[in-house]
Amino acid sequence: MGRATRPSPIKDMRVLRSGAIVPDGAERLDTGARRLEWSLGWRSLVRGDFSFGTVPDADEWTGAAERLAAFTMATDPHRLSVDDYMSFVDGEDRTVENGLGRLIADWGKNIPARLKHAADRIAWDDGGAVTVSGPWGSVKGRAVIVTVPTGVLRDGRIHFVPELPDRTLAAIEALPMGRFMKIGLRLESRLRDVPEYAFDISRANRGQAVGFHVHPSLPLITAIVAGDHARDVARMPGRDRIAHVTDACREAFGAAHPAIVAHDHYD
Repeated sequence: MGRATRPSPIKDMRVLRSGAIVPDGAERLDTGARRLEWSLGWRSLVRGDFSFGTVPDADEWTGAAERLAAFTMATDPHRLSVDDYMSFVDGEDRTVENGLGRLIADWGKNIPARLKHAADRIAWDDGGAVTVSGPWGSVKGRAVIVTVPTGVLRDGRIHFVPELPDRTLAAIEALPMGRFMKIGLRLESRLRDVPEYAFDISRANRGQAVGFHVHPSLPLITAIVAGDHARDVARMPGRDRIAHVTDACREAFGAAHPAIVAHDHYD
């Protein structure tokens, strides 16, 4: 599509402790992550799979790395599988010129797609044809790709005919959804000369972690919450939700950062 990309390095991070910047926090957090992975590796060889929450913190920074790892996986340490984490293949994050939304819209502009057509029934017959239907009607084809979250499948919002095999239903039940919410904060002017990310380890220790991503060229900060904290924030009235992440933003970047003029969220 001819879009330029740029690296979005997670190591370009402002690490805070109770709102105060830790000068070498990014390096300490990186060291803590390496110690954590070494500890998890040999423990999993001996014990098999277990959750992060059962691992005693060797020091402050391995503990912080553990909570950051769970945060990035959209959950909390006691729900994160060590086997799952250790088998996770990570790569370099890159941002796309004009955003991923515009990239997808441009790429698919010639594809016949119907928006706001929720499907509630998928049926296939002996001849191999598949019929997808909803309040809007139905469409028939040779195959269907189902990409809805496992929570939608678990709740039975889509009826399959015939029913899905027991093995598939068991897998859906055993794979719960993570919780991840992003709240965009548009500023009066762009933040300059600050790291691209910010994370307060004290907030993480309290189970109230808020991560921040500073857009490199736009007056935009994205506040990120995950796990049970994301659930709690989602339940807040809108005004309280914005106040909650705005307070954390002021802790991370100082009260003198440009005023927030608009906000939005998605999860």
